[in-house]
Amino acid sequence: MNKKNIFGNYLVNVVNLVLPIATLPVLTRILDKKSFGEYSIFLVWLVFASVIVDFGMSSFGTREISSGVHETSQWFWSSLLVRAFLAVVLSVIIAFGVLRPFQMNAILVMAFAIACSSYITQIFWASNGLQNTHIITPIFLISKILSTLLSILIAFLTKDLSITLLAFSFSLLIPSTLSFYHFIKATAIKLPEKQSFGLVRKIVSLGWSISLVNLAGILFNGSLILVTQWYFGTSEAAGISIADRVSRAILGLAAPFTVSMLPFVTQGFAIGRDEGVRRIVDKGKWLLTAYCFVGSLVIILARRILSIFGPQFEDYSLQLQLLTVWGFFSLTNNLIGIQYFIGSGASKTYSAIFFMSCFLLILLYTFMPKLLSLNGVVLSILFGEASFTVFSMSWILVKWKRR
Repeated sequence: MNKKNIFGNYLVNVVNLVLPIATLPVLTRILDKKSFGEYSIFLVWLVFASVIVDFGMSSFGTREISSGVHETSQWFWSSLLVRAFLAVVLSVIIAFGVLRPFQMNAILVMAFAIACSSYITQIFWASNGLQNTHIITPIFLISKILSTLLSILIAFLTKDLSITLLAFSFSLLIPSTLSFYHFIKATAIKLPEKQSFGLVRKIVSLGWSISLVNLAGILFNGSLILVTQWYFGTSEAAGISIADRVSRAILGLAAPFTVSMLPFVTQGFAIGRDEGVRRIVDKGKWLLTAYCFVGSLVIILARRILSIFGPQFEDYSLQLQLLTVWGFFSLTNNLIGIQYFIGSGASKTYSAIFFMSCFLLILLYTFMPKLLSLNGVVLSILFGEASFTVFSMSWILVKWKRR
């Protein structure tokens, strides 16, 4: 594995984790609890948008570029065209069909469109495939930190939800665009020509199944806040959002390693199945051990951690503890689902198992919140994630016994 690439990913992910968490205590004091709940729901729809625009490139795109089968510039520009088309269509649909709960105005529509544009130029899937993320790390970090601080200052001065969301969208667009431009210059990717878009059909054929899985994956990301809002209102969604953010921040500490692992594991599977599995086990056991250690501290200190964001969020400590357990299964499923299934080219199996877990999660959402209130929402997502682990391991064990 390329150590510079791992370090570059680590710095980027640390900043992407630390900045939102560090700015949350400010936002929770600038916005009232209901407005912060609306802010959180808006961000959920942005997660939905990012998954659609990504179109699976963060997994199969990284794999294809690292394999070197196709010319890098041709794959690069073809993927950009697909992402741009999806971003435009999605901006129109979401902005005019989903933002009504926010009493939709021109500023919110603009904020959503700007955020979608930032996902078009998101370049880390390509830099990880080429294992040269370190070349764009400095420009990304500097622009990300400065633009985020500026957005918080604007929020503090205006104390307006719409303006806050607009400023946040620009804090996504600026570092993404600058990194994109720097990556093209540094890697000497050819400017687009007619033949540069020749892989669009291949990308669509490869991406749709993984993209559907990623869309279903929103059930394991944004649904927690949306279901809470549906059953218990926007204010409770704000509290669950804080617990969710903290748990994902802990989980995100492993992201630089799991992202950098995929090319390494893919190359292992190219040698042989045993080699691919060995690479997953060697790296994965350390990740899971480290997560257990950090997760244990979060479980013990949950109430104190939440008090940082304001006394109104301290009562969500049990939900944070449950979500920390969920994070263990989520990391395990990354090692099984992304590293094993995607790395070995078994994306259809990954899709089938994932949809089974999603169906179970939807079923749990229909009655668990009614039985156990807020804990029912969190337990639903925990059981849904655990079911993926059980289904995947069962499939793998059956396959290995047949060998």
